Amino acid sequence: MKKLIQKTFVCLMLLTGMFIHAENIPESPTEQRDLPPPVVTKAPRAHDRQHWQILGWGVWFGIPRKVHRKNVQGVKLGLPVSSGRSIVHGLELAAFCAATDDVFGMQLAPVNVAKRMNGFQWALVNLAEKHSTVFQLGLTNIAVGGIQIGLVNVADHASFQLGLLNFNPQGWLTFFPFFNFSH
Repeated sequence: MKKLIQKTFVCLMLLTGMFIHAENIPESPTEQRDLPPPVVTKAPRAHDRQHWQILGWGVWFGIPRKVHRKNVQGVKLGLPVSSGRSIVHGLELAAFCAATDDVFGMQLAPVNVAKRMNGFQWALVNLAEKHSTVFQLGLTNIAVGGIQIGLVNVADHASFQLGLLNFNPQGWLTFFPFFNFSH
């Protein structure tokens, strides 16, 4: 008797499932069912998909090879050189040259080079290329814009320059000793 009740219950469940499935099939291809709107998700930005690490290091330009792929959110060390086509959010510290392409934070080394720099560079020679907003402190400072303090300062449109020789095409004067500023 118990097996008969179980088999009857299973058959009823299967029949109920078939009827529910038959009700959900549209009668014609043009008939649309009332469905909730599709869920739209944002595609992750390339920046979010990249690998990040807390501590990065380099030995020479492009050595080890992972310096081109690994972004650092923390400290990147150069023993003696730190470089790469990656991003540093934090501190880049090197014994000879700090040369990561994108730095958002601080670079400290005898020679600092960045394609895009937002933050502070302190070295004998500082170079910050396109789209940079930087505060540079060193003997020779070259940047697109920002504040520069050093012996020789060169910029396209620096906010303020303090040094022996200051070159700024957008400045108060194109060349002015001791200080210069954009107008």
